[in-house]
Amino acid sequence: LLEHLRRTPGLLVLNYHRVGEPVGDLFDEGTYSATAAALRAQVTYMKRWFAMPSTEELLRALERKSFADPTVFITFDDGYRDNYDLAFPVLRELRAPACFFVVTGLLDALRLPWWDRVAYSVKRTRVDRLTLTYPEPLTFNLQTMSRDRAIRRILRACKDARPLVASRFFDELEMATGVDVDSEGLARTLFMSWDAVGEMARSGMTIGSHTATHPVLASLSESMQYRELRE
Repeated sequence: LLEHLRRTPGLLVLNYHRVGEPVGDLFDEGTYSATAAALRAQVTYMKRWFAMPSTEELLRALERKSFADPTVFITFDDGYRDNYDLAFPVLRELRAPACFFVVTGLLDALRLPWWDRVAYSVKRTRVDRLTLTYPEPLTFNLQTMSRDRAIRRILRACKDARPLVASRFFDELEMATGVDVDSEGLARTLFMSWDAVGEMARSGMTIGSHTATHPVLASLSESMQYRELRE
């Protein structure tokens, strides 16, 4: 795909989440986009074949609705700590700009996001049959179904709920799995600090809004959506 797109003027936006090795991770492995080595190889390739303008230059080109060259822009979602520890050094060394869309309520905060809490609970449970009634009736035979598939299905149910009452859902998840989640302890080093975000901004990276608490925006009123994005 990249070999095809590098021949055509236009904009390609690449969205990453986590960087690292997903195998054996306690949380949602679906959030991993690349290993550190793979990210380095990908950015090296893009630096060779694509224009990689700053955010300001990119916005001016978008206003003109015109790109003279095949152009790529890298983004990261959520604000995981590995973005600072692993991705930022690669980008800085290769002089590649990027935009980090952070969840402000997770920076310097001791709490797990809902998707990682689901993954942790399902991975750690010792039950063979997992049954939930909220946000919709779900039953999984964990002896025949992979835990990753069960996690994906539960996350989909959470995203489809309009709205999701988190306290009710987590109470039921804890009862069904028998897993007591130490949210503060587990989240202690999972996300970036405000100091790390500030260092990246001073080094030329752009910081963008990815909401305050990472709800499913489609489940909120317009005024609540605006509040989440603003805060």
